[in-house]
Amino acid sequence: MAPNYWMDLTDGKEDNPTLVAGGYSIRHIDKKLTVITLNTSPYIPTHSGAHISGDLNDPLGQFKWLKKTLRRLLHEKKYVLICGHVPPILHMTDGDYQWKRKYIEKYIYIITLFAHIFKAQMFGHTHGYEMHAFMLRETVVPLYVVGSMSPVYGSNPSFAVWEYDKITYEILDYHVFGTRGTENMQQGKWEHIFSATKSYGLDNLSKKQLKILSKRFDDHENELLAAEYQNNRYARSERRKHVYCKDAACRAIVACSSTWFTDIHELYKCQLEKSKYFMSKIPGIEPGKLKTLDVIKRLEAEMSTSRMLYPALETGLTEKPVFNTLLTCAIASLTVLLLAIIILVLYKVFGIKFLSVKGIQTEKSKPMKVAP
Repeated sequence: MAPNYWMDLTDGKEDNPTLVAGGYSIRHIDKKLTVITLNTSPYIPTHSGAHISGDLNDPLGQFKWLKKTLRRLLHEKKYVLICGHVPPILHMTDGDYQWKRKYIEKYIYIITLFAHIFKAQMFGHTHGYEMHAFMLRETVVPLYVVGSMSPVYGSNPSFAVWEYDKITYEILDYHVFGTRGTENMQQGKWEHIFSATKSYGLDNLSKKQLKILSKRFDDHENELLAAEYQNNRYARSERRKHVYCKDAACRAIVACSSTWFTDIHELYKCQLEKSKYFMSKIPGIEPGKLKTLDVIKRLEAEMSTSRMLYPALETGLTEKPVFNTLLTCAIASLTVLLLAIIILVLYKVFGIKFLSVKGIQTEKSKPMKVAP
């Protein structure tokens, strides 16, 4: 008989009506800590928004609710953990927009207003373990991405166990457990893969320690740290070919991961500058651009696509131009009106008449006689 995993975590009708209406909710862990769970599905680039009712600038009213909720929690002097599936970032390697750009920007704006009450943000989706020490208003707002049970992108199937301080609510550590799948994907035994603090030489995962880690990523002398980070991203899978991170481009990818980018051009600029820095400081290091700076390929692909249609409506380089029915109708109507004005002017000034019926001859359009 299958075990019953049903957990009565929340009453959607009474405690969390937003869970039923929009898929987002709030859970008070104790008097000082609250967990907010977001519905990230409306924000991903592959969603057109056609099936979402209401304002597309705020699908399901979630941003308005989030801002109102955070303001109340600030007033109540509570700390916050935010959870969701798809992270509000650009993929650290190739710059792929995980959310549409305008939604990332709106989310960052709201988070910035209440930066000091956040202890962490936790997401998944990319199938890799990442730690981003994002700075907002002189405050570190950590964003963690955790791995997956699926080995679809070459990572080991895994899960994480978190430790946090019961008084300060700072994240202390996370421990990854998984199975080291073989080349033919035969499942091995489940075991401890790595712990974050031990891997990166940290006392804990507090905001202060994460800030120190970010600076270490920038230090060209920390040769093995970037390799450790990339190796851990995929739960130390042997099926990933670039986990050793020995070239300048790979080092640059890790070094730029502590900045919260909303524009792929800015991410590319950071990776390019960091790559040049490491090449200038480390004799003999390979550039690795064609191998690891995948953001260049994405940039080239996007820039080669025509951007003539409705550029103002595009929300990210990974998106195709948005088709807007109202705008198209308006343009068509203005075109017809402009043609009508041109015809009227020609008639008034030159006396030219335009007839839609063939074979009708007017005084102004009699055949011209050619002199013999």
